[in-house]
Amino acid sequence: MRPEWKLCEALQSGIPPDYARVGSGGAKVAIRYAPNAPPKLVEEVLVNMGGRDLHIAETFRVIYAVVQTDRLGELAGYRGC
Repeated sequence: MRPEWKLCEALQSGIPPDYARVGSGGAKVAIRYAPNAPPKLVEEVLVNMGGRDLHIAETFRVIYAVVQTDRLGELAGYRGC
């Protein structure tokens, strides 16, 4: 799957909608992760990519975070360890 297909249409341009913008160049995002991915590993990867304000909802396999928009493509293309 191409990385840009993993991003919602509103984020593919790299310019988040007003409701998702945080500061200069940041965006609030919800990131779904695979069932076999340990939440702590996903959290570690996000922090290493500059993610902040993380909130994990393990039941739904989603992490809410603030990510720099210039890193969204890299994040969408992440293929694991």
